[in-house]
Amino acid sequence: MATEQAPGDLTVTERRHRIVAVVRQLGFVQVRPLAHELGVSEVTIRQDLRSLEECGALHRVRGGAAATSGTTAPARPARADWADPAVGTMVAAFVRSGDTIVLDHATGIRAVAEALVSRRDLSGIVVHTESLPVLAPFAGHSDRFTVVVPAGTLDATHRVVPDRETETNADLAVLGGAGVSVDGLLARTEPEAFARRRAAFAARRGIVVVPPDALDAPGEHLVCSLDHVDACITSRALDEAVAGPLRAAGLRIFAVS
Repeated sequence: MATEQAPGDLTVTERRHRIVAVVRQLGFVQVRPLAHELGVSEVTIRQDLRSLEECGALHRVRGGAAATSGTTAPARPARADWADPAVGTMVAAFVRSGDTIVLDHATGIRAVAEALVSRRDLSGIVVHTESLPVLAPFAGHSDRFTVVVPAGTLDATHRVVPDRETETNADLAVLGGAGVSVDGLLARTEPEAFARRRAAFAARRGIVVVPPDALDAPGEHLVCSLDHVDACITSRALDEAVAGPLRAAGLRIFAVS
């Protein structure tokens, strides 16, 4: 019997093995980039994902597929309790009336939303966010803030995963991350990196908000280089052994103690 051939050099079986390997490595894949990488149509990838889900190799989600429980390496614990009002106040100082801004889904970004609402001089602000916790402080302030949330699926972190990509032109993106190094902003997973990368590239300026121990910390997935980061704001002064190389790479660091 002849072996069924996929477009390019991979058979169907080889292509599906490749898909499973990528899902297990990254934790998540999207249909469009996967189709481009493997040289097949999006319809073909969707058929592959359907077949792989039926045999328990992955779990289909809107727009792609995720690893099933236990197939990925354990992630580092999230800093779920990190949020500093003083950091939020400093970030809010970068915002001007009439700005369009993107607020990330990281926990610490809620403090930025609260600080923006507290600035009574601001008006005409358009806020794009995928985070329900970040959205909450703007309730009751529609006279000054227009908040845009994408249509999509709510995940376990209360983030709305968009159904489709939309183009956003912003003045400022405020991003969290798993780490910041001389290479750039880092994320724990590729889905997080993808979401933050999209926000960073959509804005003219970028501010990173991270805990002090995230600076020069390891991260598995690059979001963007430091060329896309205008400033990094954290909650206490840093050892010069950590801050020095980052500043030498062009990163402005503001420590709020």
